[in-house]
Amino acid sequence: MSLVISWLSVALLVVALLALAGGALLAALRARRREREKQWSHRVAQSLLVALLNDEPCRFELPQGAVVGRKRLLAEVVAALRVTVYGLNPEPLRALLLAEGVDRWLARQLRWAHGAKRALLLKLAADLPSMPRVVAEAVRHRRSTTRVVCFAVLLVEMAAEPAQILRLAASYAYPFTSVERGEVLALMRHSLLPIAYRPLFESGSENLERLAMALVAQFGIEEAEPYLQAILQRDDREAALRALFLLVQLHRPLPRRLVAPLLDQLTPCERRGLLRRLVREGYSQRQIAPLFDGEERACYARMAATYKRTLAAALGR
Repeated sequence: MSLVISWLSVALLVVALLALAGGALLAALRARRREREKQWSHRVAQSLLVALLNDEPCRFELPQGAVVGRKRLLAEVVAALRVTVYGLNPEPLRALLLAEGVDRWLARQLRWAHGAKRALLLKLAADLPSMPRVVAEAVRHRRSTTRVVCFAVLLVEMAAEPAQILRLAASYAYPFTSVERGEVLALMRHSLLPIAYRPLFESGSENLERLAMALVAQFGIEEAEPYLQAILQRDDREAALRALFLLVQLHRPLPRRLVAPLLDQLTPCERRGLLRRLVREGYSQRQIAPLFDGEERACYARMAATYKRTLAAALGR
């Protein structure tokens, strides 16, 4: 009996060692393949960029014996070029993608993918030159119950019709998050569209208003102060809070008659966060004195002293 147990133990140990060795071998092979794909992607991107800059036809060639998904690799390379290089003519790239059948491959992948994988494929489609077959397949998922998929479909539609970006943004079913705002603004920049903040504020759409505030924050547009003050007076706590923090970021005056009603609605934690933001933006104690009571003014003074000591130590290094 003990001999049988000993043999079983040896067999299990051998199996475990073989499994570990097999796992290590597979991991090494995957790493080697990823490294080769990275090298091929770099070569393809370089050849495409040279062809585009010299107004030559775009060609897609891989080394002899390369084992890789041609269509996936080409799609990823073209998407990376479009994201990182402004002003590329999309027509030669679109013609190459259609010639290689990337539109059929991507539409088929979208049809059978689910959840996060579908969202990633849609994001890839948004970064590529617009292809009718892919756009038609993407629109089928517009009413998905997964928010990230809905937003990725929105990006595909915006990339296909840059002139309709604002209309599509206004029709989006969810309020934009900060990440979504950044994606839409990046798409607008890549589409080389003129961006004016005033029509966005005046549109009456929450999402367009959020885009306007993101533009104001990004470019430090102090002339938007009247619009932000008007938002402070609205009966919308979240929008008013965003406007207040944006005014602080722009280092604009904070009139007590506009700010005090909102401050009364803030929790102690939110008030402390606002104090920290005011310190970081360099507001003086005289500027914030009408807005806070004695205890909070003392807290502000301590925060300011700590911030100055930290800044002085950093500058002294």
